[in-house]
Amino acid sequence: MSAETKAEPDALETKIIRQVEFYFGDRNLRRDKFLLEQVKKDDGWVPFTILMTFNRLKQLSADQDVVASALRKSTILEVSEDGSKLRRPLSSSLPDPLHKRSAEQQLQEQQRTVYAKGFPPDTTLDQLEEYFDQFGQFDIITMRRRKEAGADGKVTIIFKGSVFVEFKRESDAAKFVNEEELKYKDVPLLREHKNDYIKRKRIEETDRKKAQQGKEQSKKKEVEIKVQHPHGHILKFIGCGGNMDREKLKEFFTEYATVLWVEFSKGETKGYVRFREEDGAQRAVDGATKNAEGGRVLLGGGESELSVAEGEDEQNFYTRMEETKSAKLKQIKDGGKGRTRKRQRENFRNKPRGRQKRDQDQDKSSSPVKTETGDDINEGDDEDTVTKDDSAPSPKRAKQEHCDHSNGGDDKDGSMQAENQSAEDDDLKMIDSKQEVTQHDVNEQ
Repeated sequence: MSAETKAEPDALETKIIRQVEFYFGDRNLRRDKFLLEQVKKDDGWVPFTILMTFNRLKQLSADQDVVASALRKSTILEVSEDGSKLRRPLSSSLPDPLHKRSAEQQLQEQQRTVYAKGFPPDTTLDQLEEYFDQFGQFDIITMRRRKEAGADGKVTIIFKGSVFVEFKRESDAAKFVNEEELKYKDVPLLREHKNDYIKRKRIEETDRKKAQQGKEQSKKKEVEIKVQHPHGHILKFIGCGGNMDREKLKEFFTEYATVLWVEFSKGETKGYVRFREEDGAQRAVDGATKNAEGGRVLLGGGESELSVAEGEDEQNFYTRMEETKSAKLKQIKDGGKGRTRKRQRENFRNKPRGRQKRDQDQDKSSSPVKTETGDDINEGDDEDTVTKDDSAPSPKRAKQEHCDHSNGGDDKDGSMQAENQSAEDDDLKMIDSKQEVTQHDVNEQ
């Protein structure tokens, strides 16, 4: 065998080569800020001392000589003569950052990406790689995960049984999706293109929202029916004089029936009175106008016309009454905050200027400080955050198992953190305006 001929790699060496080629591939470098910065130094060379801190690679082998020996058999990467560092071919240009991808690049990625569901929860990345090898070369397998709280309250990360796989060729992705039937361990797989998956989830989300709105409307109607008020309890008066208030109105009409509610503001010329008894309004009208000249009653010095409120007039009264009650209840629940703030402002104004400034300084020193949360997702996912393991000053890195995250967010030890999605219906939260699915990175469990 000539010195230039490379021996075929064994099983372990194949895994090492695949993993490190992924690290240095365009798909990962586009997202991996740390490694991209390393590649830009020293004419593209990256020391093995850095690579050996990556979790996924360490799981395959912690021996640098074994890793270097395996990578000498790579047809893509170049190992230095002394075996201390590694680089991409100098002829290959570095990829554009994630946020600078063109619409055409994003579309090509999505057309090469498939969605598959039906894998057991205990499936490993190695098993998935072995399964998908038969369908063609691929860049990335994304194992989709969710958080699950146990009986003890401890949260664990669970594989959802579905994956995104980005093939190198669009034809391989189409072939995988169009196969008549595919199974994994005798379980049929649900398969579709990523774009079709996104469209389907959007439709499902729209239908879910419509159904939810329908339920809310039905519930609202049921509540309206339950609180529907009886007729004949509301008296309306018009033509009231200026010398009248609610207490006087209540005192005047209590002679004829039990007054529950008075709607009137001083200075107004009309108002409403609600009675407990079913015929209370009519009894009040009859009693008050019985001896009144021309059927008009003197209220506050003005001749008032009394009538029983009906139809829309009656319904509008009940609506205003319920709104007033709700506002008062809310004020009680809030602990009278508005009134408390008003008193605080008045007390502050009454303090000497020196006390005012001292109190302001104390308020500033005791107020909470707003800090950045470390969010590293900017593709339409404004609910999730990126958690990072900062327990040691090791380089941030990414591994092949979990990919397709936005702008980095890798952990210190080489494991791209597992995607976390709370439920199948939450998938739409990860779809941006360009139909790109972002993922929530959390520490691998």
